[in-house]
Parts: sequence; structure tokens; C-alpha cells
Amino acid sequence: MDDNFILKVNGVDLGYGSLRVLDSVEFFQKRGEVAALLGPNGAGKSTLLKAILGDIKPIRGSIEIRDGLKIGYVPQVDNDGSRWPLSVRDFLGLFCRNCGEDKIYTALEEVGIIDLADKRLTDLSGGQHRKVLLAKALVNSPDFLILDEPTQEMDIASEADYIELINSFNRRGVSILIVTHILSVALKTAKRFLIFHNRKTYFTDFDGIMSGKVLHSVYGRDFSSAVVGDIPVVTCKGGAL
Repeated sequence: MDDNFILKVNGVDLGYGSLRVLDSVEFFQKRGEVAALLGPNGAGKSTLLKAILGDIKPIRGSIEIRDGLKIGYVPQVDNDGSRWPLSVRDFLGLFCRNCGEDKIYTALEEVGIIDLADKRLTDLSGGQHRKVLLAKALVNSPDFLILDEPTQEMDIASEADYIELINSFNRRGVSILIVTHILSVALKTAKRFLIFHNRKTYFTDFDGIMSGKVLHSVYGRDFSSAVVGDIPVVTCKGGAL
């Protein structure tokens, strides 16, 4: 694989048994960039993510991930005990490979929740819980962060803070893949997009989204876009996406 790339999805078909979910997916991500898998629930985003993570195999085609990448993964639904009656510090310690408390506190500080170190997981708000899961993904210093619906359960202020965290990690050179159904979240972070709709995928860049042409071809509706301050906004008949 070319040194500039960390992920390539080559003509992939995906499904479960006789159920075909996605056909002929083409996608790539370059080192150091933020990319997004964007589409409504049930469109196939999670299926492709499972294939990228190696949980399922493609029916056809291939998925290439750069050798030696350290991957940090924040799932949409966490099944690793993050609702156990543990302190945040002790929870992170379960996943910190060959590292001491300094790494745990560094991860907590990076996501702005060092004050929660001794708080029990069961006492956290939804937004605080998402940040703990992000800290869990950071304790082993990943090169590549994969975030599944990272802003769910967050109010508008918490979402803005989380997006700034994502962008700050990327400015430090971390490659990031976001899975989301919220266009505004994707536009504030990503520069490359794979859009999911009716078992099909559409691969484009930021300019392709902002032109409205790609979204028109996907959804058959007219779109307009603008940058308000430094925030990109895309609207269609019926309101902002």
C-alpha cells in the first residue's frame, strides 16, 4: 500500500448469509486526514465498519489496512463494562496495555475530564460517558481513531466540545474515521465522505458535498450550501441536514 494511505476498500460486497447489504463499495483514507461514513441508521454504515474492524468478511473485494497501525475504537454501544460500578480511573486501567497511571491521567486530561477520575461510571451523564470511552481509546496512543456515532446523547454544547476534540487530535496527526448520521457533524470534521443510501455508496470530498451535486444525485433533491463564520452549512427543501 502507498505510504500515504492507511485504509482502502476495493469493490467490496457485504451482507449476512443471503441478505446483501452493500454492493461494490469503493473508499480510501489518507494518513492524517478525517473521513466520515455518513448516512441514516440501517443504511449499512455499521456493516462496513464491522468489515473494516475484521468482524465480518467481504463477500467480494478486499479491505486493506496499513500494517502496524495502532487503532483506537469508540463503539456506538459499549459492551466492555463502562456501566460497571468502577471509578473512571480504574475502568481505563483495565484497557491500558503496559502503561502506568500517568497515561491514564494524560488521556483524561486530553479529553477534558481529569476531574472525573474518581467518579463512578454509573454516575456519569451521557456526554461524560462518551468522553470516557474516547479516553479509553486514547490510553494506548493510537495512530488511527475510529468513532461510531461519537456525538450521540450529547447536547449542543457538549457536541461542539467533542468536535473540537476530534479536530485537535487530527491537528496532532491522528487519522480519524467517523461514523455518523448527522451531516453537520461530518462537515465540521471530515474532508472525505462515503455516503450511504439504499444499499449504494457514494464517495466524495468536501467540495463535492458543498457543491450540492453529489447530494442531489444521492437523494434527488436540491441543496444549497454556505460557510457561516467557519461552519459549513448545507440545506435542502425542508431544512438543514
